[in-house]
Amino acid sequence: MSNSPAMQHVLGPIEGYIWPKAMIYTDPQPDSEVPPYVDYHTTRFPIPDYFTPQYLAEITRETSWVRALQPKPVPANIEEAVGRGTMPCPYCGGSGTASCFHVGVNTKMYVRRPVPCTCRVSKLFWGFWQQVPERFQAADLDTITPCGDLKVSTERQAAAIQRLKDRPEDSDLLIGQPDSGKTFLGYSLLRRAARNWAQDQVLRGTMDRSIWVVQVPKYLRDLNEWHTRRSEEYGPARPDLMPETVDRRAAKGLRVVLMTDEMDKFRPTDARLENLEEITDAVYRHKGQLIATCNDTRAELYSTWGEKMAGSILRRFSEGEGAQVIEYART
Repeated sequence: MSNSPAMQHVLGPIEGYIWPKAMIYTDPQPDSEVPPYVDYHTTRFPIPDYFTPQYLAEITRETSWVRALQPKPVPANIEEAVGRGTMPCPYCGGSGTASCFHVGVNTKMYVRRPVPCTCRVSKLFWGFWQQVPERFQAADLDTITPCGDLKVSTERQAAAIQRLKDRPEDSDLLIGQPDSGKTFLGYSLLRRAARNWAQDQVLRGTMDRSIWVVQVPKYLRDLNEWHTRRSEEYGPARPDLMPETVDRRAAKGLRVVLMTDEMDKFRPTDARLENLEEITDAVYRHKGQLIATCNDTRAELYSTWGEKMAGSILRRFSEGEGAQVIEYART
Protein backbone atom coordinates (compact mmCIF):
# COMPACT_ATOMS: atom_id res chain seq x y z
CA MET A 1 0.00 0.00 0.00
CA SER A 2 1.06 3.64 -0.56
CA ASN A 3 -0.54 6.68 0.99
CA SER A 4 -1.84 9.77 -0.81
CA PRO A 5 -3.11 12.94 0.90
CA ALA A 6 -6.73 11.99 0.35
CA MET A 7 -7.02 8.23 -0.06
CA GLN A 8 -5.09 5.08 0.67
CA HIS A 9 -4.31 3.27 -2.57
CA VAL A 10 -4.62 -0.51 -2.20
CA LEU A 11 -2.75 -2.53 -4.82
CA GLY A 12 -3.98 -5.93 -3.64
CA PRO A 13 -5.78 -8.26 -3.36
CA ILE A 14 -7.94 -6.06 -5.65
CA GLU A 15 -6.81 -2.58 -6.60
CA GLY A 16 -8.91 0.16 -5.08
CA TYR A 17 -9.00 3.01 -2.58
CA ILE A 18 -9.73 3.37 1.11
CA TRP A 19 -11.21 6.75 1.87
CA PRO A 20 -9.88 8.59 4.94
CA LYS A 21 -12.12 8.93 7.96
CA ALA A 22 -12.54 12.69 7.51
CA MET A 23 -13.98 12.20 4.02
CA ILE A 24 -16.36 9.40 5.09
CA TYR A 25 -18.09 10.70 8.22
CA THR A 26 -19.63 14.07 8.89
CA ASP A 27 -18.66 13.70 12.56
CA PRO A 28 -15.78 11.19 12.70
CA GLN A 29 -15.13 9.56 16.07
CA PRO A 30 -12.05 7.70 17.34
CA ASP A 31 -13.87 4.37 16.99
CA SER A 32 -15.37 5.10 13.53
CA GLU A 33 -14.49 2.21 11.22
CA VAL A 34 -12.35 2.67 8.13
CA PRO A 35 -13.46 1.45 5.69
CA PRO A 36 -17.03 1.61 6.97
CA TYR A 37 -19.66 -1.12 7.12
CA VAL A 38 -22.01 -0.71 4.15
CA ASP A 39 -25.06 -2.87 3.42
CA TYR A 40 -28.30 -2.53 1.45
CA HIS A 41 -30.00 -0.40 4.09
CA THR A 42 -26.97 1.89 4.37
CA THR A 43 -27.25 2.91 0.74
CA ARG A 44 -31.03 2.84 0.32
CA PHE A 45 -32.04 4.25 3.70
CA PRO A 46 -29.00 6.26 4.88
CA ILE A 47 -28.88 7.80 8.33
CA PRO A 48 -29.13 11.57 7.87
CA ASP A 49 -25.80 13.39 8.26
CA TYR A 50 -23.92 10.16 9.10
CA PHE A 51 -21.85 9.99 5.90
CA THR A 52 -20.59 13.03 4.04
CA PRO A 53 -22.61 13.93 0.92
CA GLN A 54 -19.60 13.08 -1.26
CA TYR A 55 -19.16 9.61 0.24
CA LEU A 56 -22.87 8.83 0.28
CA ALA A 57 -23.12 9.79 -3.38
CA GLU A 58 -20.35 7.35 -4.27
CA ILE A 59 -21.67 4.34 -2.33
CA THR A 60 -25.16 5.01 -3.69
CA ARG A 61 -23.79 5.12 -7.23
CA GLU A 62 -22.11 1.74 -6.86
CA THR A 63 -24.13 -1.15 -8.30
CA SER A 64 -21.80 -4.12 -7.85
CA TRP A 65 -19.39 -5.12 -5.09
CA VAL A 66 -16.64 -7.73 -5.40
CA ARG A 67 -15.36 -9.56 -2.34
CA ALA A 68 -11.68 -8.73 -1.88
CA LEU A 69 -10.98 -10.98 1.10
CA GLN A 70 -12.55 -14.14 2.47
CA PRO A 71 -13.82 -14.11 6.06
CA LYS A 72 -11.48 -15.76 8.54
CA PRO A 73 -12.12 -19.44 9.26
CA VAL A 74 -12.99 -20.39 12.81
CA PRO A 75 -9.72 -21.34 14.58
CA ALA A 76 -9.15 -25.09 14.46
CA ASN A 77 -8.73 -25.42 18.23
CA ILE A 78 -12.28 -24.14 18.90
CA GLU A 79 -14.01 -25.11 15.64
CA GLU A 80 -15.83 -28.11 17.12
CA ALA A 81 -16.96 -26.17 20.19
CA VAL A 82 -18.32 -23.35 18.01
CA GLY A 83 -19.96 -25.84 15.68
CA ARG A 84 -21.66 -27.71 18.52
CA GLY A 85 -22.79 -24.44 20.07
CA THR A 86 -20.85 -24.75 23.32
CA MET A 87 -18.78 -21.64 22.54
CA PRO A 88 -19.76 -18.41 20.74
CA CYS A 89 -18.08 -17.61 17.46
CA PRO A 90 -15.20 -15.14 18.05
CA TYR A 91 -16.05 -13.27 14.84
CA CYS A 92 -19.82 -12.89 14.78
CA GLY A 93 -20.76 -13.65 18.40
CA GLY A 94 -23.34 -16.14 17.22
CA SER A 95 -25.23 -13.92 14.75
CA GLY A 96 -23.99 -15.92 11.77
CA THR A 97 -23.02 -12.76 9.88
CA ALA A 98 -19.53 -11.28 9.62
CA SER A 99 -18.04 -8.54 7.48
CA CYS A 100 -15.17 -8.50 5.05
CA PHE A 101 -13.61 -6.14 2.52
CA HIS A 102 -15.38 -5.56 -0.79
CA VAL A 103 -14.41 -3.29 -3.69
CA GLY A 104 -16.88 -1.40 -5.86
CA VAL A 105 -16.65 -2.31 -9.54
CA ASN A 106 -17.40 1.26 -10.63
CA THR A 107 -16.06 3.37 -7.77
CA LYS A 108 -13.03 1.21 -6.80
CA MET A 109 -13.77 2.10 -3.18
CA TYR A 110 -13.14 -0.35 -0.34
CA VAL A 111 -15.94 -0.97 2.15
CA ARG A 112 -16.92 -3.64 4.65
CA ARG A 113 -20.01 -5.62 3.66
CA PRO A 114 -21.95 -8.39 5.41
CA VAL A 115 -21.16 -12.00 4.49
CA PRO A 116 -22.11 -15.34 6.03
CA CYS A 117 -19.71 -16.05 8.87
CA THR A 118 -17.59 -19.17 8.48
CA CYS A 119 -19.07 -20.47 11.72
CA ARG A 120 -22.19 -21.33 9.71
CA VAL A 121 -20.18 -24.06 7.98
CA SER A 122 -19.05 -25.39 11.36
CA LYS A 123 -22.57 -25.36 12.77
CA LEU A 124 -24.08 -27.05 9.73
CA PHE A 125 -21.38 -29.71 9.65
CA TRP A 126 -21.46 -30.50 13.36
CA GLY A 127 -25.25 -30.45 13.37
CA PHE A 128 -25.06 -33.32 10.90
CA TRP A 129 -22.01 -35.06 12.37
CA GLN A 130 -23.37 -35.27 15.92
CA GLN A 131 -25.91 -37.77 14.59
CA VAL A 132 -23.07 -40.17 13.75
CA PRO A 133 -22.61 -42.99 16.30
CA GLU A 134 -20.15 -42.05 19.03
CA ARG A 135 -17.64 -44.76 18.10
CA PHE A 136 -17.24 -43.23 14.63
CA GLN A 137 -17.13 -39.55 15.64
CA ALA A 138 -13.34 -39.43 15.30
CA ALA A 139 -13.37 -40.83 11.74
CA ASP A 140 -11.45 -38.40 9.54
CA LEU A 141 -9.78 -39.14 6.22
CA ASP A 142 -7.13 -36.49 6.91
CA THR A 143 -5.94 -38.10 10.14
CA ILE A 144 -6.83 -41.80 9.88
CA THR A 145 -3.91 -44.21 10.33
CA PRO A 146 -3.60 -48.02 10.48
CA CYS A 147 -4.61 -49.57 13.80
CA GLY A 148 -2.90 -52.63 15.25
CA ASP A 149 -6.05 -53.81 17.08
CA LEU A 150 -8.02 -54.66 13.94
CA LYS A 151 -8.44 -58.05 12.26
CA VAL A 152 -6.36 -57.04 9.26
CA SER A 153 -2.69 -56.23 8.85
CA THR A 154 -1.54 -52.64 9.16
CA GLU A 155 0.00 -52.95 5.68
CA ARG A 156 -3.37 -53.74 4.09
CA GLN A 157 -5.01 -51.00 6.13
CA ALA A 158 -2.43 -48.49 4.92
CA ALA A 159 -3.00 -49.50 1.30
CA ALA A 160 -6.78 -49.14 1.66
CA ILE A 161 -6.47 -45.77 3.37
CA GLN A 162 -4.19 -44.48 0.65
CA ARG A 163 -6.62 -45.58 -2.07
CA LEU A 164 -9.39 -43.62 -0.38
CA LYS A 165 -7.20 -40.56 0.06
CA ASP A 166 -6.21 -40.70 -3.60
CA ARG A 167 -9.85 -40.89 -4.77
CA PRO A 168 -12.00 -39.49 -1.97
CA GLU A 169 -14.99 -38.60 -4.16
CA ASP A 170 -15.36 -42.06 -5.70
CA SER A 171 -18.12 -44.51 -4.89
CA ASP A 172 -16.79 -47.29 -2.68
CA LEU A 173 -17.83 -50.79 -1.71
CA LEU A 174 -16.00 -51.58 1.54
CA ILE A 175 -15.94 -55.29 2.30
CA GLY A 176 -14.50 -56.98 5.37
CA GLN A 177 -15.29 -59.17 8.34
CA PRO A 178 -16.48 -57.62 11.65
CA ASP A 179 -13.86 -55.53 13.48
CA SER A 180 -11.85 -54.95 10.32
CA GLY A 181 -12.37 -51.18 10.36
CA LYS A 182 -14.41 -50.92 7.15
CA THR A 183 -17.21 -48.84 8.73
CA PHE A 184 -14.67 -46.43 10.23
CA LEU A 185 -13.24 -46.03 6.73
CA GLY A 186 -16.71 -45.35 5.38
CA TYR A 187 -17.39 -42.65 7.94
CA SER A 188 -13.99 -41.11 7.19
CA LEU A 189 -15.15 -40.62 3.60
CA LEU A 190 -18.51 -39.38 4.81
CA ARG A 191 -16.92 -36.75 7.04
CA ARG A 192 -15.13 -35.23 4.07
CA ALA A 193 -18.32 -35.26 2.01
CA ALA A 194 -20.28 -33.68 4.86
CA ARG A 195 -17.76 -30.87 5.23
CA ASN A 196 -17.94 -30.14 1.49
CA TRP A 197 -21.74 -30.21 1.64
CA ALA A 198 -21.82 -27.72 4.53
CA GLN A 199 -19.48 -25.32 2.72
CA ASP A 200 -21.55 -25.55 -0.45
CA GLN A 201 -24.81 -24.87 1.38
CA VAL A 202 -23.44 -21.77 3.10
CA LEU A 203 -22.16 -20.42 -0.23
CA ARG A 204 -25.55 -21.06 -1.83
CA GLY A 205 -27.45 -19.66 1.13
CA THR A 206 -29.68 -22.75 1.18
CA MET A 207 -30.47 -25.62 3.53
CA ASP A 208 -31.00 -28.52 1.13
CA ARG A 209 -29.93 -31.82 2.58
CA SER A 210 -28.07 -33.97 0.06
CA ILE A 211 -26.16 -36.39 2.27
CA TRP A 212 -27.65 -39.43 4.00
CA VAL A 213 -26.58 -42.42 6.09
CA VAL A 214 -28.95 -45.36 6.18
CA GLN A 215 -28.83 -48.64 8.05
CA VAL A 216 -30.04 -50.76 5.16
CA PRO A 217 -32.17 -53.27 7.13
CA LYS A 218 -34.08 -50.49 8.93
CA TYR A 219 -34.39 -48.33 5.81
CA LEU A 220 -35.90 -51.18 3.80
CA ARG A 221 -38.30 -52.09 6.62
CA ASP A 222 -39.47 -48.48 6.93
CA LEU A 223 -39.84 -48.16 3.18
CA ASN A 224 -41.83 -51.38 2.93
CA GLU A 225 -44.11 -50.32 5.81
CA TRP A 226 -44.76 -46.97 4.15
CA HIS A 227 -45.58 -48.60 0.82
CA THR A 228 -48.03 -51.06 2.40
CA ARG A 229 -49.74 -48.67 4.86
CA ARG A 230 -49.56 -45.21 3.24
CA SER A 231 -53.29 -45.26 2.46
CA GLU A 232 -54.12 -45.47 6.16
CA GLU A 233 -55.18 -42.26 7.90
CA TYR A 234 -52.52 -42.64 10.57
CA GLY A 235 -50.01 -44.65 8.57
CA PRO A 236 -46.22 -44.30 8.90
CA ALA A 237 -44.45 -41.15 7.75
CA ARG A 238 -42.94 -41.09 4.30
CA PRO A 239 -39.18 -41.77 4.44
CA ASP A 240 -37.00 -38.70 3.95
CA LEU A 241 -34.90 -40.44 1.33
CA MET A 242 -36.64 -41.57 -1.85
CA PRO A 243 -35.47 -41.78 -5.49
CA GLU A 244 -37.43 -38.62 -6.28
CA THR A 245 -35.61 -36.88 -3.41
CA VAL A 246 -32.33 -37.59 -5.18
CA ASP A 247 -33.80 -36.34 -8.46
CA ARG A 248 -34.84 -33.03 -6.87
CA ARG A 249 -31.46 -32.45 -5.25
CA ALA A 250 -29.65 -33.23 -8.49
CA ALA A 251 -31.92 -30.81 -10.35
CA LYS A 252 -30.61 -28.08 -8.01
CA GLY A 253 -27.03 -28.93 -8.89
CA LEU A 254 -26.30 -30.78 -5.66
CA ARG A 255 -24.24 -33.95 -5.53
CA VAL A 256 -25.98 -36.56 -3.42
CA VAL A 257 -23.91 -38.72 -1.08
CA LEU A 258 -25.43 -41.91 0.29
CA MET A 259 -23.76 -44.21 2.80
CA THR A 260 -25.45 -47.61 3.12
CA ASP A 261 -24.26 -49.45 6.21
CA GLU A 262 -24.83 -53.17 6.80
CA MET A 263 -25.87 -53.67 3.21
CA ASP A 264 -25.83 -57.45 3.60
CA LYS A 265 -27.81 -57.62 6.86
CA PHE A 266 -31.38 -57.91 5.60
CA ARG A 267 -33.52 -60.80 4.45
CA PRO A 268 -33.61 -60.41 0.67
CA THR A 269 -37.00 -60.40 -1.04
CA ASP A 270 -37.82 -59.17 -4.52
CA ALA A 271 -39.45 -56.02 -3.12
CA ARG A 272 -36.55 -55.17 -0.80
CA LEU A 273 -33.93 -55.75 -3.48
CA GLU A 274 -35.89 -53.62 -5.94
CA ASN A 275 -36.13 -50.79 -3.39
CA LEU A 276 -32.38 -50.98 -2.74
CA GLU A 277 -31.72 -50.98 -6.48
CA GLU A 278 -33.96 -47.95 -7.04
CA ILE A 279 -32.31 -45.73 -4.44
CA THR A 280 -28.75 -46.69 -5.38
CA ASP A 281 -29.55 -46.27 -9.07
CA ALA A 282 -30.94 -42.77 -8.45
CA VAL A 283 -27.66 -41.70 -6.85
CA TYR A 284 -25.65 -43.47 -9.55
CA ARG A 285 -27.59 -41.89 -12.44
CA HIS A 286 -26.96 -38.40 -11.10
CA LYS A 287 -23.24 -39.08 -10.58
CA GLY A 288 -23.51 -38.97 -6.80
CA GLN A 289 -21.29 -40.80 -4.34
CA LEU A 290 -22.22 -44.20 -2.94
CA ILE A 291 -20.43 -45.59 0.12
CA ALA A 292 -21.38 -49.10 1.19
CA THR A 293 -20.12 -51.40 3.94
CA CYS A 294 -20.79 -55.11 4.24
CA ASN A 295 -19.28 -58.28 5.63
CA ASP A 296 -20.14 -60.54 2.71
CA THR A 297 -17.93 -60.74 -0.36
CA ARG A 298 -19.35 -59.99 -3.77
CA ALA A 299 -19.49 -63.72 -4.52
CA GLU A 300 -21.56 -64.26 -1.36
CA LEU A 301 -23.90 -61.40 -2.28
CA TYR A 302 -24.40 -62.85 -5.74
CA SER A 303 -25.32 -66.16 -4.11
CA THR A 304 -27.72 -64.56 -1.60
CA TRP A 305 -29.37 -61.91 -3.78
CA GLY A 306 -29.32 -63.73 -7.07
CA GLU A 307 -27.09 -62.96 -10.02
CA LYS A 308 -29.40 -60.45 -11.71
CA MET A 309 -30.18 -58.23 -8.72
CA ALA A 310 -26.72 -58.48 -7.21
CA GLY A 311 -25.15 -57.51 -10.51
CA SER A 312 -27.54 -54.60 -10.97
CA ILE A 313 -26.95 -53.20 -7.47
CA LEU A 314 -23.24 -53.84 -7.04
CA ARG A 315 -22.21 -52.37 -10.37
CA ARG A 316 -23.36 -48.97 -9.08
CA PHE A 317 -20.53 -49.15 -6.54
CA SER A 318 -17.85 -51.03 -8.39
CA GLU A 319 -17.98 -50.40 -12.14
CA GLY A 320 -16.79 -47.54 -14.29
CA GLU A 321 -14.79 -44.42 -13.57
CA GLY A 322 -15.31 -43.07 -10.07
CA ALA A 323 -15.98 -46.42 -8.39
CA GLN A 324 -13.84 -48.90 -6.52
CA VAL A 325 -14.09 -52.02 -4.37
CA ILE A 326 -11.91 -52.33 -1.29
CA GLU A 327 -12.01 -55.90 -0.11
CA TYR A 328 -8.93 -55.45 2.04
CA ALA A 329 -9.99 -57.56 5.02
CA ARG A 330 -10.49 -60.78 3.10
CA THR A 331 -7.79 -63.27 2.23
